[in-house]
Amino acid sequence: MASTHQLSRQHLVYSLDQTHAPALEIGPGDRVVLETYDARTGSIQRDEDLLEHPHPAGSNPATGPILVRGAEPGDALCVEIERIELAPQGFLAVKAGMGLLGHLAKGFATRMVQIEGDQVRFGDLRFPIRPMVGVIGTAPAGVGISTGMPGPHGGNMDNRYIAPGSKVYLPVNVPGALLGIGDVHGAMGDGRSPSSGWRSAPRSPPGWNCSRESACAGPWSRPLSTGSPPATTRTRPRPCAWLPRRWSS
Repeated sequence: MASTHQLSRQHLVYSLDQTHAPALEIGPGDRVVLETYDARTGSIQRDEDLLEHPHPAGSNPATGPILVRGAEPGDALCVEIERIELAPQGFLAVKAGMGLLGHLAKGFATRMVQIEGDQVRFGDLRFPIRPMVGVIGTAPAGVGISTGMPGPHGGNMDNRYIAPGSKVYLPVNVPGALLGIGDVHGAMGDGRSPSSGWRSAPRSPPGWNCSRESACAGPWSRPLSTGSPPATTRTRPRPCAWLPRRWSS
């Protein structure tokens, strides 16, 4: 029978790496209620907190790693995102010279924004919250990869379709998969013109459901809306075999 587990954000990694000791061990089909930090590990709390310097420990931390019993190289790990509950505030930040509109950004700026009901208040503007997961991935077979980078293992994909109701399929490269999840956004569009989306650390842990599936060559997401495009890394992976082959112990 499937079990429910808790994992706090005290268990952080700044890389997806097979040398990291598991913070939690689960079985296929188990549910995990976990807590995450934002991309700056909670260090941005005021408009005066700027992104002038890298965080000393790294960026985009992931909670984990989570070992899934029975997951072996060549399998795919299916992670179903059930829900995300956000903190009451998050931040938007601009880096000088960074992003598509970097030529217009002459300096650094941060703006704290609050949630009011199901909307974000940004000065006089209001827009709907659309929680999504920025970092989700498994450990690569070789050298570990920073949680700030995307790749065939998943990682920092920052795709808005990785949201409640979606299923994310990740390749298993090492025994147990060693899953990491973090960098939750309160809302993001199809791109990030200033190089940063609105980030918020969940106040209450979101829910995830993990199972073992047939193999895939890279990360894919099956969104809640069947008409939405799949989430992939920058290099489009080979198609997964979408077989409903849920495995359980």
